[in-house]
Amino acid sequence: MKKKLIFLITMMLVPLTNVYAVSENFCANSGILKAMRIVGYLIFIAKILVPVILIITGSIDFGKAVIEGKDDSMKKATSNLTRRAIIAIIVFLIPTVINYIFGVVISRNFSYYNDCRICIFEPNNCSP
Repeated sequence: MKKKLIFLITMMLVPLTNVYAVSENFCANSGILKAMRIVGYLIFIAKILVPVILIITGSIDFGKAVIEGKDDSMKKATSNLTRRAIIAIIVFLIPTVINYIFGVVISRNFSYYNDCRICIFEPNNCSP
């Protein structure tokens, strides 16, 4: 009985707020499309810069290890270069996987998400 009373008092003290549902076609909103286009440009930049930076830093470490000539440093540099190359490949492939998921969702009668997909993966073709 005490738990029910505490629950009822708590429910009375919590102010009731209006809950608004997001419309089905939220991708038609120009503000959303502008934000998606910015995300698209960031993804585009990341797809270029992150692999390049990882490969350059890995090559520098590998070059230092070659100049040093020690076997242990060569093994460490090789494992670091391999790890960085794998990270670069993953960073490059994540947008492709997300684009595939968007494609599957859009093909299932959710074509109103296509505007968001275009703004994220083709930001130059986005028209908010």
